[in-house]
Amino acid sequence: MDLELGGDEDPLDIFVLSERKIPMGTVRCKIIGVIHFVDGGEIDYKIVAVDADFQDIDKINEIKDLKN
Repeated sequence: MDLELGGDEDPLDIFVLSERKIPMGTVRCKIIGVIHFVDGGEIDYKIVAVDADFQDIDKINEIKDLKN
């Protein structure tokens, strides 16, 4: 069985939410969700994560756990 996920063939994008300025590059983070949409007629995924040093990281497990 072949599995085809599709996609825009771009590198995977990740949005890292943080309370501090973080440098470009490798950052320890916790994934809390995925945004899925169509971009230019192709499937595109964006990973949503929080900085591992985020306040209350142990209480954040999915996007809805973020404070307003």
